[in-house]
Amino acid sequence: MCIQEQPIVFAKKKIDFLFYKSCGEDYCENYNPDYCINKSVYRSRNCYSRGCGTNLCVSLPFVQQEFVTECELDCNDGKCVGCVTDSDCPSSTYQAPYCSGSNRNDLYHDLISYSCINNECEVDTSNETIKECGSNYCGNYLSNYCKGNDVYQNRTCNEKGCSVDKCYNHTVIEEKLTEKCDTNEVCFKGECKKTECSKNSNCDDGKSHTLDRCDINNSIGKCNNLIINCTRDSDCGKNSFFGDNFCSSTNASVLRWSKEYRCENPGTTNSSCRNINSSRVLFSCGESYFSDSYCKNENVYSNFVNISCLGLGICNTKPSSKLKEVCDLGCNKGECKECINNSNCQHKNYFGNYSASFCKENLLYQKRDAHNFTCSGYKCVEKITVEEKFVQECGENEICYTFNSASVCKLPCDGQCSNNQICENEICEDILPFNILLPINGGAYSSKRVLFNINVSSEIKSIKYIDEPRSSLKRVLCNRFRNNLCNTKKYFTKGEHKVNILLTNKSGFVYDEEINFRIN
Repeated sequence: MCIQEQPIVFAKKKIDFLFYKSCGEDYCENYNPDYCINKSVYRSRNCYSRGCGTNLCVSLPFVQQEFVTECELDCNDGKCVGCVTDSDCPSSTYQAPYCSGSNRNDLYHDLISYSCINNECEVDTSNETIKECGSNYCGNYLSNYCKGNDVYQNRTCNEKGCSVDKCYNHTVIEEKLTEKCDTNEVCFKGECKKTECSKNSNCDDGKSHTLDRCDINNSIGKCNNLIINCTRDSDCGKNSFFGDNFCSSTNASVLRWSKEYRCENPGTTNSSCRNINSSRVLFSCGESYFSDSYCKNENVYSNFVNISCLGLGICNTKPSSKLKEVCDLGCNKGECKECINNSNCQHKNYFGNYSASFCKENLLYQKRDAHNFTCSGYKCVEKITVEEKFVQECGENEICYTFNSASVCKLPCDGQCSNNQICENEICEDILPFNILLPINGGAYSSKRVLFNINVSSEIKSIKYIDEPRSSLKRVLCNRFRNNLCNTKKYFTKGEHKVNILLTNKSGFVYDEEINFRIN
């Protein structure tokens, strides 16, 4: 910009200037048409540099030239020349084949060729025949042959043409019926010939003791009716008993001699009859046995029933009384009395082992089962009751606390625990040397193979699990750890699962953690 000088005003030693005129910004006009320099394309435009000099606005013109591109072949009239000779243009190429022609039965492809005209590559398309696919034709019919029971001929036909841009040549067999054979004829080597039979039933002569057979030779059947001696056992005679009844030498059974007839090789020309004499069991007298027990002379008795066979097949039954058991207290309803009064049962009384301590209010107790027997109906009947035993009263400042199924009296931690402990529920608890990441307690899984992922410290020696209530068997989960991690999959059946995870440390102490999940 230019400024206009003003008289100097001597006030506070300050000189003020007054704006007079703006000289404008530098600017350029639009580009002129492109032009060639050697083998390159350039363009230029007129530009003006504006400013202020000697208190006057000035505008100085200049020409701005800019490189556009370098031509591969040559430059002409501001444009790159596309070609000089045909060789500068793309090579000729054939397009994909296609079906064409008057009946679309020929295979063609298009030739795309280029030529240099007026320094530009121009394209020309022409089609060429690759192959004439041909027309359908059939050969001559061949010799007669049998199919089923009729005479046929066939010939080979070729179906030719163009489809899906390819020539095809499909070979098919064309068949025609030449002659139908009558019901009493059979087709043999391309001719209908008369036959007596085609199966054995065609030769039935109505006689029971002939073998009706259709013998087929060169597909021509001839009937043969062969004599047979027997077709079943009854053709040889009727089975019958003879002689008197007698007893078996090995058991109490009644036997008699039997004559039985047999047809050997029945229904054949080699059939023959024979008879066999053998002893047959008519009936069994039964087995000896003991009757139900009963009381006699205050002891237990039973009748032994001896069953035997006598003489000419007569069954004999002979009972005799046998002492089965001597009773100390007498007999009742076929059994020895266990007791008469309660004193006879006291020798069976016993106590179970005391349980681990448990909390009851702020006291420690233990309990055990008492098994007492009393006499009822001459039998000792068991009655189980639970007995509790006082163990310890927790101190004034102590609380009763249960850990791992055992209860103890402990002082509240008030948040003050050792480095290896944590204050939970007012009690200092040991920090567990493991962390069960998977499976999630209360989770549901679609796969029957469940992933277990448990972080452990170096204190843990092995991990086992029990799938309750399906099994009480302890199964190994992990006994080797990689990077202090138990990572494994185990199979579980469909339904709810309560899994006890048992972690054993190197001192033999067992941590018991329960995980519940469901398999859908």
